[in-house]
Amino acid sequence: MKSIMKIHIKENDTVFVLTGKDKGKQGRVLNINRVKGKVTVEGIMVATQHKKQTSGQRGETGIIKTPLPIDISNVRLVCPRCNKATKFSREEVKGKLVRRCKLCKEYIDQV
Repeated sequence: MKSIMKIHIKENDTVFVLTGKDKGKQGRVLNINRVKGKVTVEGIMVATQHKKQTSGQRGETGIIKTPLPIDISNVRLVCPRCNKATKFSREEVKGKLVRRCKLCKEYIDQV
């Protein structure tokens, strides 16, 4: 059985890409694979596939663009308050574990 990684980025978070062909771009997290340690980011690492319609095929035809997963270590969370790629700490507030930006000291999650 494969172990599940502890990932501190959540779906719908905005992330900044640190390495690769899309270095420097930002996007919203669409999907997280905790077993493989990968995230799928909207508009980042997009693969283009040309699909021709065949007999009996139902679905999309033409040029289809799909985002591919990238490693979790290649992205960094963007603070919604200061709008910068930042590291964050985790603190317990009112019995709930929340993320806190290390640059502006504001809470990323709702308290």
